[in-house]
Amino acid sequence: MKKTDYSKIAKIYDDNPVRHYGLPDSDLVKYISDTKLSSYNILDIACGTGNYLRFHIDYFKSEKINWHGIDLSYDMLKIARAKLPEVEFIEEDAACLSFEPDMFNYVANNLAFHHFEKKSKVLDEVARVLKEGGKFKVKDISPFEMQRFWVYQYFPSAYFEDLNRFWEPQLLFYELQTRGFQVHIQLDCKIEELLLEELLRDARKRDASQFAIISDEDYQEGIDRIKYDLKKKEKIVNEFCLMNCIAKKL
Repeated sequence: MKKTDYSKIAKIYDDNPVRHYGLPDSDLVKYISDTKLSSYNILDIACGTGNYLRFHIDYFKSEKINWHGIDLSYDMLKIARAKLPEVEFIEEDAACLSFEPDMFNYVANNLAFHHFEKKSKVLDEVARVLKEGGKFKVKDISPFEMQRFWVYQYFPSAYFEDLNRFWEPQLLFYELQTRGFQVHIQLDCKIEELLLEELLRDARKRDASQFAIISDEDYQEGIDRIKYDLKKKEKIVNEFCLMNCIAKKL
């Protein structure tokens, strides 16, 4: 399994509008609405530059919440700390958390579970630090349902790398269930046409993890494929599938 070096893209990471939140985490909203606790401890695992935390700190400003974020990238955390000096950020491995048992009400992991080399250990740690009745939210893409994702069409080596990095939803469900979680996983899949000109512009940024883990040669060949197709057509058909997993610790 190849790892993404986020020190190379940290400075341009926030330039992509896709990485900024316009809507709140609906599962977090429901959890706070249902529990109505006097205070909460919430952890964002692999928090990156802190966009999830920044949006929700503002959204839940009327609630008493202690926000925490961890990430392995010093460069990403440097940006997060500058945005949110009030948040406790720790540079550490999600497979070996420094927090006390039963500390958190809610643990979030957004579009990053595939980066963990020791996924089973991460789930062990989440189960350890989460309170009884607490929720664990995993949001990620599911390559197994989106073989015709535009990135995979033009950069096929990225697809085979992702098969090594991602867990199938069924495996995640089973692994959480065996750790005493009540699990619900929903796949939101769509097929649509996308403009090749816009895809070329996105690919040239090379700020997605799929582009970071393939060779320079494979990357340039993919750029050339897009340019070639642009001479013949304006759009391609794209498959995309987003997985939302919410697990309650029993």
